[in-house]
Amino acid sequence: MHSRIPDELLRKTILVVDDLADNRHAITTLLMADGFDNVLEAASGAEVLSLLDSGQAIDLVLLDILMPGINGRQVLDCMKSRAALKNIPVIMVTGVNDVESVFECIEQGATDYLIKPVDEVVLRASVRAGLSAKTIRDFKKRRYAR
Repeated sequence: MHSRIPDELLRKTILVVDDLADNRHAITTLLMADGFDNVLEAASGAEVLSLLDSGQAIDLVLLDILMPGINGRQVLDCMKSRAALKNIPVIMVTGVNDVESVFECIEQGATDYLIKPVDEVVLRASVRAGLSAKTIRDFKKRRYAR
């Protein structure tokens, strides 16, 4: 059983990135069942970067590593190197289960690193923590701008 998610977090936009449609669908279905209405999907690194470059507001990215073309590590690196994107929490959701990969992704700026198949409770907790942290950062940024 999971606790109620605050309405403010449910209004946030989450991007689920995986080249396999079944993986995207499973995570998207879980998030929508929890009440998240703004869940977008992307099937490739290029699609993610195009979506982010379009100005689409994204509050959290769930990102696979192993994808053809631009892989998840390259997307993460690109996001963390751009001022407009570096504060978007990125949770790696991948089948790559080695300590070196975990270390490198966290060092690169990933918020969390979850191994597939992902435990639903852990995924929910990680999503909630990532969105909460971004909400606080956004609040502080707006307050500081005043």
